[in-house]
Amino acid sequence: MKKPTSIILLLFICCSAFSQVSTGLWFPHQAVSDEVYQLLRKDGIKMSREQIYATDEASLSTAILSLSQEGGLASPFATASFISADGLIITNYHCVSRYIKDISTPENDYVKYGCWAESREQEAPLHNLQVNQLISCEDITAQLAEGLDGLSGKVRTDSLAERAARFAKAAKNTGSEGTRVYAMMGGQQYIMARYRMFHDVRIVASPPVSLAMAGGDEANWQWPRYACDFAILRVYANKAGLSTTYKATNIPYHPTSYLKIARKSPKRGDFVMVAGFPSQTRKHIPWFAVDKIVNSDTRFRMDVSKAKMDYLKTCQEKATGEKKSAYGVRISSINNTYTRSRGEINGTREGKLVEHRRQGDEALQAWINASPERQQEYGATLIDEMHDNYRQLTRFNHAEEVFNQVVSSGASILPFAGKFEKLLNIDRAKRQNRDKAMENEMKEIRRIADDFFRQFDREEDCGMMKTLLPYYIKEMDPEYLEDIFKQPYDMDRLYAQSLLTDQTKVNAFLDNAVEQGTQALQQDTLYNLCLAFYRNRVARISRDRTPYARRQTELYSTYMRAYSDMQQDKVKEYDANKTMRLSPGKVKDYSKQKGVPVPCCLLANAETASGNSGSPVVNAKGELVGLNFDREESGLASIYRTDPALMRNIFVDIQYVLWVLKNKSHSQYVLTELEH
Repeated sequence: MKKPTSIILLLFICCSAFSQVSTGLWFPHQAVSDEVYQLLRKDGIKMSREQIYATDEASLSTAILSLSQEGGLASPFATASFISADGLIITNYHCVSRYIKDISTPENDYVKYGCWAESREQEAPLHNLQVNQLISCEDITAQLAEGLDGLSGKVRTDSLAERAARFAKAAKNTGSEGTRVYAMMGGQQYIMARYRMFHDVRIVASPPVSLAMAGGDEANWQWPRYACDFAILRVYANKAGLSTTYKATNIPYHPTSYLKIARKSPKRGDFVMVAGFPSQTRKHIPWFAVDKIVNSDTRFRMDVSKAKMDYLKTCQEKATGEKKSAYGVRISSINNTYTRSRGEINGTREGKLVEHRRQGDEALQAWINASPERQQEYGATLIDEMHDNYRQLTRFNHAEEVFNQVVSSGASILPFAGKFEKLLNIDRAKRQNRDKAMENEMKEIRRIADDFFRQFDREEDCGMMKTLLPYYIKEMDPEYLEDIFKQPYDMDRLYAQSLLTDQTKVNAFLDNAVEQGTQALQQDTLYNLCLAFYRNRVARISRDRTPYARRQTELYSTYMRAYSDMQQDKVKEYDANKTMRLSPGKVKDYSKQKGVPVPCCLLANAETASGNSGSPVVNAKGELVGLNFDREESGLASIYRTDPALMRNIFVDIQYVLWVLKNKSHSQYVLTELEH
């Protein structure tokens, strides 16, 4: 029987200890390592190593794609995959819905009726969408560390970071290829990934929103599900097969590899694997950080979301027609945040994640203190030092969360007021080019104001301000609560008198600002109240946070180095950071709908996170069986701990997609292409 400490470590140290299951978020090159590949084989995978990952050759990894905005290689927002030799790719509808909306017109409402091209000539470009294909992925730590054997601690970590920055700067980056270097484990390891980028992406087929997002936002994080959440696109290149911007003469790109579609749905207990670009997990942070993030920041986010929903529901009750429907959309969106926050809180509590993490940290400190050399290297009170510093840092982190929930996504007058600050600064500076600079700035403000007042409802916005201001006052650290927030306000009167709430007054102010100056706005009470939120954040909170954040980064680097060294003979699972990962699991359940002869959606226990939307779900042979699009609420806390019993991902069955293409679409040529 193992010692209790060892059991604790297995439960906790997801970054270091490796249990005898293949569950995790594995880099492609990790998945083909002896340790991980043998566990994948044991769990049921039938692909060879070369079929999983091969540098710039036909393999699963080269068929997986990330989606980003143009020029956004570093910030992918979703995943896709090649599914034909002629450049067809598939992802979730909700991942590209904004692009589909952009090309919709009253005559061709692709959102309401679906977008069904009937030939390649009808495939329309989706502007500002970029598709990124992984070419290679490798650990370059040893290369960066060459000649640093005599260094240790912070000096070595800083030297690695400097070399990594130079390495990334010197790497090949063109319009068609890009290289990213990622710091892992608190700067102890570095991964380099090379990508091929595509800029001519066209829509081929997507269902109507009623089918693609069946159940609406209210269904998010819930099971069972019935959404047929898919969209099929095509990547185009020039005649030489090279990436280029949109041109009518471009031809379909021919990828080196693409996913074959499975002929049948997986069954309960079958092996599956999700491949994609998850954005963030937090499995390697200390216990007190998990406790504070979940039970303070996330709980505040949940409480404020509930307050916003309750207020908007009262507005919805009074509204009619399209406005009533618009409130429904807003409430559903906020409910998404509320439900996600609730799931993370409940899952963390029910899984006792803080307790597990605390035990792991205690075991780490005991390991350090068991050796004088390790005490010298890492610190005899490392965990306590981190905790003491974090107590100060978390004041500012929580203040940032309060700002985001109350100011950035609260009353719309707050961000609108912030658009005038630059204009006022130009006026106050009284420089030689003042008049011209003010005219240029006012031109932009007029454009912003036109958009703002199309949606602005003064009574509703005033009510939202009255709802959220007490949360700001209660939650903000008293040291950073300016006097302007400590006096009572008749908010209805402030909104009625302010020039910011009336477009006619705004236009009159702008018409006269060059000649008369900006005193009218400088003396506006509502404007000054709005500006105080931003001034408090920028001038005080951000400034005071810096030394504690810098110190925490140093301590965290030592913390991760200690964990890595303690478990140096174990396979490490790295936190998600928008790089490609492979996540195995088993099918747990499926949903069926009357009139549909195949399952609609399936439930599995693969590990996923934000960014995995659109990820292909493959079977043991690497065949496409579905598209990942959501998680179940009870498994949302999996971002803090790898636990197959906790994790639940939801994916649409590819057989349901094919059924819709065959019976509900006009894009029959796509089915023919997929059969070859």
